Amino acid sequence: MPYATGLTLQEQLFNEALLRKRELEPARHALISLTHTPVITMGKHADPHNILFSKDVLTERGVELHHTSRGGDVTYHGPGQLTVYPIIDLEDLGIGVKKYVWSLEEAVMKLLAEYGFRNTTRIEGASGVWVPGERSYDKVCAVGIYCSKYITMHGLALNVDLDTSIYNLINPCGFTDKGVTTMERLVSSSLPPMEDIERRLIELLAQEWGISRIELATF
Repeated sequence: MPYATGLTLQEQLFNEALLRKRELEPARHALISLTHTPVITMGKHADPHNILFSKDVLTERGVELHHTSRGGDVTYHGPGQLTVYPIIDLEDLGIGVKKYVWSLEEAVMKLLAEYGFRNTTRIEGASGVWVPGERSYDKVCAVGIYCSKYITMHGLALNVDLDTSIYNLINPCGFTDKGVTTMERLVSSSLPPMEDIERRLIELLAQEWGISRIELATF
């Protein structure tokens, strides 16, 4: 799905959630899970110098460029990456923002452990899920959120089996001393279809938030 299309869907659900809150109606939590066509996104405080090539070069590579309202710096979304956007009311669930970010990371770490990889970690001041890498650490999952009135937008991007050479176009998340990796590289056995990984990650996220009933829909 093109980034702009996914963003429009997010904004629609986000605005509906805000309206329900203003009208004192029961919260209706939502989660969008998708894979984007190639796009580089810039967080609201991103340094443009972390995009290493001109927009013309990006266009030649088939990569779009979008500014977003999420936190964080510059990152990439594209085929082989599972992108998850929860639109949930943290206040309704009794979760603070810091605990929410922790829960996104925790679900991914549990997912990787289920596939046999347990050497994941967090880095102070650098959101996401990290693993020991050649230079220092490699990121397997990026996390960047936006929150207003305790309603969330944006979320996480899990590198499943994408081509990481595309990250040569940027300083991922603003880092020059850290790299990126994928589930495919970390897990010794062959991965199941993306749909199976997607389903299990959603289940693990729901567990983190204390949600027991999940209704699935396609779009």
